[in-house]
Amino acid sequence: MDNSLDCIPCLLRQSLEAARFVTGDRAVHEQVLRHILQRSLELDLSRPPPFIGQAIHRKLRELTCDPDPYRQAKSRFNELAMDFLPGRHG
Repeated sequence: MDNSLDCIPCLLRQSLEAARFVTGDRAVHEQVLRHILQRSLELDLSRPPPFIGQAIHRKLRELTCDPDPYRQAKSRFNELAMDFLPGRHG
């Protein structure tokens, strides 16, 4: 999979979304966005998108002090999926 210029705004959107999962603090949201914007200047677009996403999410975890910004969302969706299993009654 190749990168394109469309990857940059998508990664920025994902970063803001993840920051919002972790905290409602707009100052942290801004810090994350500013860092990702600055980091995007240095992106090697010849690298595959997962490589770039990994680097961005690593920094996001560092800035938010949360090892798994998607933990609550994953837990919620896993529970929803479990409700569809036979014999399971929410």
